[in-house]
Amino acid sequence: MRLDDQVVLAPCLTPRDADLDLVLEVLYAPLFQRWLHRSGPLTTAYADSLVDATLRAFGP
Repeated sequence: MRLDDQVVLAPCLTPRDADLDLVLEVLYAPLFQRWLHRSGPLTTAYADSLVDATLRAFGP
């Protein structure tokens, strides 16, 4: 399963509307869970896919 299949994207928000705490949680939580549960490697590709998914969800 690809990361894109796991992420439910929020409606597109403008930068003023975006809750920065929520944006950081969306980025941080999957990394922390992967590290905590040792469910997969913390690779650059994984981090890049998280950033891409977050930018698609919260970007203009």
